[in-house]
Amino acid sequence: MRLTRVLSPQLPSTPNPPLTPAESRVYVHLREGLSNKEIAERLGKSEPTVKHQVSEILRKYDVPSRARLIALTHRRVFLATN
Repeated sequence: MRLTRVLSPQLPSTPNPPLTPAESRVYVHLREGLSNKEIAERLGKSEPTVKHQVSEILRKYDVPSRARLIALTHRRVFLATN
């Protein structure tokens, strides 16, 4: 049900399949709200490489956008601490 998912989104505790080490490093910066260009500069990668890794992270977490990923990550952390 689409409505149920919108009202109570779930973020898996681990992506399926798991993130690669390179994707995990990108994910840390992605959660900080950095752009692909900023992530690329910090990690010494090309922007197209980071763009591809961000796409893979979104696919593995089954979310349509980086904003949704960040929101669901914050929601999961909030629920885990309360």
